[in-house]
Amino acid sequence: MAGRLLDGPLALAVRAEAGADDLHLLGRQGGEALLHDASGLLWSAGRGHDAVFVVPNNDGGAIFSFLEQRGLPEFDDLFATPHGLDLSKVAAGAGARHALVDRGADLAPTVLEASRSGGVWIVEVPSDRDVNVARHLEVSCAVASALEARG
Repeated sequence: MAGRLLDGPLALAVRAEAGADDLHLLGRQGGEALLHDASGLLWSAGRGHDAVFVVPNNDGGAIFSFLEQRGLPEFDDLFATPHGLDLSKVAAGAGARHALVDRGADLAPTVLEASRSGGVWIVEVPSDRDVNVARHLEVSCAVASALEARG
C-alpha cells in the first residue's frame, strides 16, 4: 500500500489523492484548521478512503501565542479563538474514527494501528499553548547558549 505524508488542508489532501487506487494518506492538521475544513472530513469519510490525520489540539490558534499580541486582554477573542469542541464528536459526526493520544510514546503505535484499520481517522493529541511556548523558548535559549559557547 503506497502512502504519502501531507501537511495542510484536509480537503485538499484527500481530494489530491482521491484518484489513487492505493490511497493511504497520513497528514497533520491543526485543530482549528480541521474545524475550518470539516467539509473535507465529511467528504472523505464516506467514500472508502484510508486516511489518518494527526491533529494537535490546543483549543485553537496557538500559533499566535508566539507573537507580541499574546499580552493583549482580547487575545483569546481575536487571535486564539478557543473552540471548546470535542473532536471525537466531530469525527463521529463525519463518519470518521477517533483516537486520543495523551503520551508521546503512544503516538506512533496509535497512528500505525489506525492506518492498519483502514478508513478515515482523527488521531487527536491534546496540547497546551503555554507549555508549547515555554518549550520553544527553552529550545531557543539552549541553541543561543550553544552558539555563544562556540564563539
